[in-house]
Amino acid sequence: MNASDIKTLDDLWSEIETSYEAMAVDERLSRLLRSNSVSHRFATVTQIVGHYFDRGRNPLVMQSSAADPGAWDARSYCSNVIVPWLRGHDSPLGTRDSLIKFLKHGILPALN
Repeated sequence: MNASDIKTLDDLWSEIETSYEAMAVDERLSRLLRSNSVSHRFATVTQIVGHYFDRGRNPLVMQSSAADPGAWDARSYCSNVIVPWLRGHDSPLGTRDSLIKFLKHGILPALN
């Protein structure tokens, strides 16, 4: 488990909860995050958060066996970082609005 990533997610979440302010998000990303499919929401968050913590990870190449540069094991990352973090925060992936709030204010601005 990557305790450092989880700690950073905790810090970002605390900051978001105390200082939430509305912000626009790309409509295509919004549709993914509002998907009725939980697996789409998990995949999207894993891609974004994985890339946030390691810019060498290609968010579009999510299998470590791929020959492409930046290939990474997104499934293991999700199991070791995303899932444990979500369990400790009332599973924001279960509520689409909480998920969008988290990404818009904690992760996406830092990627710019």
